Amino acid sequence: MGYEKRQFLYGMDLDTEERLIQPGFSRKNVNVRIGSSTDSGVYSAENIQGNTFIPNTELPSGTNKVIGSCWDKLRDLSYYFVYNSESNHGIFEYNHVEGKINKIMITSLFNFQPDKLITGHNVVEFDKDNHLLYFTDGFNPPRKINIETARPKTKLTPLGEKTYPGTLTEDIIDAIKYPPLFPPTFEYITDPEQKVNYLIDKIVQFKAAYVYDDKEESAYSPISVQAIPDSSNVIRVTVPRGGSLVERVILAVRFGNIGDFVQVVDQDSDDYERDRESNYIYDFKNDKYYNSISLPKSNKLFDSLPQIAKAQEYIEGNRITYGNITEGYDNVDVDLGLKVDYEKGLSTSKNKIKGFVRISNPNLSYNDEYGMNQVIRKDSRNEIPVFGGYNNSRRVTSSGMIYNYHQQIPLGGFVVYLAGTDFFGVSKQVKAKFNYVRYQEGTKNIYVGDSSGAKKAIRSAIENSGDTPHGSSGAYSTFEIDDVPDGTYILRVASHLTTSADFANRAYQRTSTYVNSINKGSTRGSTYGSYQAFDKKEFKITVKDGVTVEDIEIVIADLSVPKISAKIDNIAGYVCDFINEDDSVYTPTSVADALGQKRIENAVVFYSTGRNSRGTLTQVADHNGFYFCTNINGVGASGIRNIEVGAYQYETQSFQSVIDLTTTSTDLVFPVATGTGSRTFLFLVPNKNTDIKNFSRTKLTVDVITPTGEPVEGVSVVSVRGDTQETKTGGKATFIVYDYTTALAPGGGESFLTFIPVLPKTESGSFEPFIRSKGLFIGKDLLNDEDTTELDAFVYSTEISASNSRLKNGGVYSFGIVYYDRANRSGVTNPGIELSLPFYTEGSETIKTAPIVSWEIKNLAPDWATHYQIVRTENTSSSKYLQWYTSEVTYEDGGTSFNDAGIIVLDITNLTEEYKTSNPGSVLVYDFTPGDRIRLIRDSSETFFDDYIDLSILSFETGILRVKNDIDDLDLSSGVFFEIYTPKLESSQNIYYEIGECFRVLKHTDDDGNVINYHEGGTGNQDPLNPSSTPAKGTLRGGDTYYRKRSINSGLEIYNVNIDSQLYSDSWQSKISDIGRPNIVDKNAKRVNRITTIYYSDRFIPETNINGLSSFFDTAFETYDRKYGSIQKLFSQDKRLDCYQETKSGKILVEENVIFDQFDKGTIASSSRVLSKIIYYKGDYGTLNPESFVENEGRRYWFDVRNGKVLRLSNDGITPLSDNKMHGYFESKSNFYSAFNLLPEVWGVFDENFDEYIIAFGSVSRPEGFTPDELALVASQADQITETRDGLTFTFDILYSANKLGVPTEFQIVRDLSNGTFIVNSVAGDITLDRQKLLAIPAETLGFSEKTGHWTSFYSYDPECMIRAGVDFLSFRNGQAYLHNTSNAKRNSFYGEERGSEVWAVFNQNPSNVKVFQALSEESDSVWQVRDIFTQGGQRSNLTKDDFSVAYGQGHTLYSKENIHYAPFWKDENTPNVDNPLIEGDSMRDVSILVKLINDSTKEERLFAASINYSLSERSNR
Repeated sequence: MGYEKRQFLYGMDLDTEERLIQPGFSRKNVNVRIGSSTDSGVYSAENIQGNTFIPNTELPSGTNKVIGSCWDKLRDLSYYFVYNSESNHGIFEYNHVEGKINKIMITSLFNFQPDKLITGHNVVEFDKDNHLLYFTDGFNPPRKINIETARPKTKLTPLGEKTYPGTLTEDIIDAIKYPPLFPPTFEYITDPEQKVNYLIDKIVQFKAAYVYDDKEESAYSPISVQAIPDSSNVIRVTVPRGGSLVERVILAVRFGNIGDFVQVVDQDSDDYERDRESNYIYDFKNDKYYNSISLPKSNKLFDSLPQIAKAQEYIEGNRITYGNITEGYDNVDVDLGLKVDYEKGLSTSKNKIKGFVRISNPNLSYNDEYGMNQVIRKDSRNEIPVFGGYNNSRRVTSSGMIYNYHQQIPLGGFVVYLAGTDFFGVSKQVKAKFNYVRYQEGTKNIYVGDSSGAKKAIRSAIENSGDTPHGSSGAYSTFEIDDVPDGTYILRVASHLTTSADFANRAYQRTSTYVNSINKGSTRGSTYGSYQAFDKKEFKITVKDGVTVEDIEIVIADLSVPKISAKIDNIAGYVCDFINEDDSVYTPTSVADALGQKRIENAVVFYSTGRNSRGTLTQVADHNGFYFCTNINGVGASGIRNIEVGAYQYETQSFQSVIDLTTTSTDLVFPVATGTGSRTFLFLVPNKNTDIKNFSRTKLTVDVITPTGEPVEGVSVVSVRGDTQETKTGGKATFIVYDYTTALAPGGGESFLTFIPVLPKTESGSFEPFIRSKGLFIGKDLLNDEDTTELDAFVYSTEISASNSRLKNGGVYSFGIVYYDRANRSGVTNPGIELSLPFYTEGSETIKTAPIVSWEIKNLAPDWATHYQIVRTENTSSSKYLQWYTSEVTYEDGGTSFNDAGIIVLDITNLTEEYKTSNPGSVLVYDFTPGDRIRLIRDSSETFFDDYIDLSILSFETGILRVKNDIDDLDLSSGVFFEIYTPKLESSQNIYYEIGECFRVLKHTDDDGNVINYHEGGTGNQDPLNPSSTPAKGTLRGGDTYYRKRSINSGLEIYNVNIDSQLYSDSWQSKISDIGRPNIVDKNAKRVNRITTIYYSDRFIPETNINGLSSFFDTAFETYDRKYGSIQKLFSQDKRLDCYQETKSGKILVEENVIFDQFDKGTIASSSRVLSKIIYYKGDYGTLNPESFVENEGRRYWFDVRNGKVLRLSNDGITPLSDNKMHGYFESKSNFYSAFNLLPEVWGVFDENFDEYIIAFGSVSRPEGFTPDELALVASQADQITETRDGLTFTFDILYSANKLGVPTEFQIVRDLSNGTFIVNSVAGDITLDRQKLLAIPAETLGFSEKTGHWTSFYSYDPECMIRAGVDFLSFRNGQAYLHNTSNAKRNSFYGEERGSEVWAVFNQNPSNVKVFQALSEESDSVWQVRDIFTQGGQRSNLTKDDFSVAYGQGHTLYSKENIHYAPFWKDENTPNVDNPLIEGDSMRDVSILVKLINDSTKEERLFAASINYSLSERSNR
């Protein structure tokens, strides 16, 4: 009698031939624990604990499926992601300490898909109160939420705790943080409290960024258009409002295009002012030192956080990485059209305004020729010209003495201008008809009195001027303002001290001179139709239809005293307001600062001879607050002692002594004239009287609108006898005005009832708007802010407006469109069209104005785009240019005339010498570059050349240009106007630039439910249903060229000429173009899946406000070997990042590298690279199932379906765990998946309680064409599948244990990989399988024990996901959570269904001997039923529980005793030809026997061992 005992020590062996299975192994186990136990049964087979349902009342209705999970190891919390068929997708948290599930967030925005598993996930501790959950599924964009912020709040939630808004948006859940999608906008305003203007000579651009609640800083917005300076001292910047999570807003500025951006402000969003749309408002004054911004951060176009990523990992505790990413966008075939027009609204007829300037001396007799006819003169040729100072007593005040009167006139004439425009003329003195008068040649006919004879000749000219208003002999000047469009204007005179530099920014219009009167004809102060003088200081004039207005007479006072022994002083200056809004007094830092304050126009100035007495000398200041008084008896104790300014409280007058001239006063902010004798004192009178502020000063808002109510921006609004302002956003202009109601203010309140808006040209031509004003004084009545007064408006279009840059006439540009997604990630430039603008002398018509370029888009927008920009290149025809007048033209090389000379010589020393002298600090230069060319614009008669003439410049030295003469009959003379330019070399790669305007991509859903993406336009939106016939339209704003005025002295004439310039002003470095961020054209650009690329974020630094986890630079990536397939999983520990590709796995060092010596021995060293090259592990092992990945105590586990391996990575490298007696099982399973092109979900979890890696294979099928019944049969009934392979042919023999429900007991599927066909053999019943009906594979779960080193058991639970929870774990079914290993759970009860335990024991002692198996004994807590007993020869039997009792046993005395249970074997039930084979059949006989032990108990049961009794066979069946 033989005896064999089997213990269950290690696990299963499905590989070994049955006769050779070693002791301690079973063939198969189901739902048993081997090698570990809940208590002391370590070496027993124990039925396992079931799982316990964890209720979740927040789980939404519909079909739910858990598609991923994330274990927060630090806090031991489990998070899982639930797909919902009704789009109520959710994230839940399981707290195993509390034993409950908490809802985190439910939203349709998650867009979870049942087959897109979330296998990249991390919880990052931001601080102890905030934890960030990052996750990605390879389908949606990478996501991120703050767990605590997302958690639903209750009534017990503390006030002020962060929470997400009730309506969620994608910017809340996306990992990338959206920047402002549109550039900042701005308007200039004036702050009376800001006494110093730091914006003078500054052209700036802005951009902005958001900082979110978890301290992520977005990339910067697009860059704004240029902020062109005006006289305002504040730029009010508007940053588009951000989402609800924006915590701070960063505003950055750069000065010019080439400077770096600096950070202006970084402050809480709640600290900003808001407009009606909740946009952020900041007043930029340029009055601080600003912090620099790192160039990589500043230059980053957008965060290169991938659009989609399969893998994700948090490395080194400070960066997020994404692998197997999708980025970029396909090129779009755009249909972009451009149309060029030129500034309209200009009258077809040009008007002229002409007149005379006479200099009178009030200190001489008015009837005296010297009293009415003073001259502009010099005492020597090298002096600055002066005016006045001659008399009839042969007394001439010297030029030096005249300097004490501050009567220098650098331009040699007076500047007469039209307020608020760039139209002006410089008066020119008329030559006297007296032969001996000497002149300064090439100037404004300046009289030169450098000898006694010369002085005598000047006196003769004066004395012979005649008594008519404009005598014929000289001693007067003429002025002319040409090409004035139709309109109404205010004519004024600038300071005689004006220089060429003052023409920039219309600075001269803030100055005044000693104007006695401005009149029409010889009648002063009268009204003549359209001509009216206001207080003799300015003149309103209307011109139209090509009229020439003549006989405007301007009389300027000569304040000098050309009398023998006479001593008469003068006082002049400006009245400024130093009272702040809070009634404090402002203290200026300089004269320029003082003059930069608000002037008090029409101020009534009194001169007092006593300390407390009001004087009789009274002046009314002009529109600039300028006053002057002559013929006073000195200044000081014996003369004028005080200057007062009147303030009025309706009819009650009050005065304040502003300046005491008898003391040294800090109020004398102008330097006092030095020297002896007569002189003019320059006093700036500061108002420090709060009465004027409180009872006379008011703020006036003027709205300029079209007749249809649309606001008009960029309009110069001129107040009669007042200030000039430009309308800003909304067509608003703001004036500070002062009202006087007594007769001392001529005209009373009329000053503030008349405003003249000066409009820039518009595409639709000129129009008549009207003006609304608020807060206006009219007589004694003050209108409140709600009242509105409509005022007459006079409209015209300026020919030149430097406040707007345009494209260059003669320039060549390429245009395209760049589209952006919701996070401001862009594709490359989609090229549209090249634009070649004709030069002034090209084309059928001569071009005289700036171009206006309009655009239209006919193509539809791509479906991913949310907004777009039109982009352009820089001018590709020229890199620099200069427009100028020559002072002299000569000829060389073959002759001295234009017919035979080969070289034209142009003298432009007026640029290098005279212009520099007249414009100190000018940055205007010409630097010769070989290859420079010159093209002619107008000849000396100001006539445009008929032909386009473009010549080569040969050389340039000391102001002399030598030009090759290639044109016949080209007769040039002094005063020719031309352009020098440097041609730009061709480039293989053009850079396109954003130009500051963004537009939205709009969506329309048609009747069929199709979503159409179409373009918003600037002047008209696209029609989504007719996109080509009704395109989006707009007009380009800005460019690289300023169309403005430049005053050029040719030596013979001063030309106030319209020019093209790269400089906004010649007086400072202002070469600035309306361009923003760069982009390129890439014909190969497309949306691409970079399967082996890993991007890494910027740093997160705990315990700081630095969170760079959403910040990704476009260079922050590494790409690895594609031959090993895509990256499926990333896992980081310490300074190592494991990378799992499809067919290979390796490690990447983090901020380290390996240096190999000559013996190929590696040493790890620190590295500046974030990610090293990959070091692949031995073995071609990868994965397609990242959900199977689990880590525990440094060991990594996963499944490789291609190799049919379950793998473990540890310190000893990669070990195929599946080879531990399970190789055939896993390989066959994988081959079946591969043959049918099926990829199952394979979930992994580590059960720390039992030191076991559990792997669960989900059911898979190809159900095309199956009925539900067929699918159920095929999927559930197969007992055995045998696979063989021959070349490219797989054969699957499918065996069923019984013919149930018509399923064939056996059939075969053959798949031929060479042609993809399926062949079905031996098909029975009604089921037909063809290539459209493929097999389904049921779910299976099994575990590998680290204690035994073997696969221990299959398990009857088939989860949709698993995750660790403390030392236990959760599994999920239909979105519901079940906790495993709980002590109160029923044994073998899973998801509410009871299952049994199985141990397939093999008895094979003496495997070469045939044995007769007689009896079985079990050492167990209770009897384990024997469902099946098999021999290799095909015998089969079984034992029931009753067979282990004394009542049965076929006469034997076997029974249960001391937990050992005995039973004899029945006979072979397959024995033929007997009536009762279990009793009469053959004995169970073979070299080995397989016994399937079954236990259905729900209580704890152990099976320590099983034994059999046998006898050696006597070679008989009985």
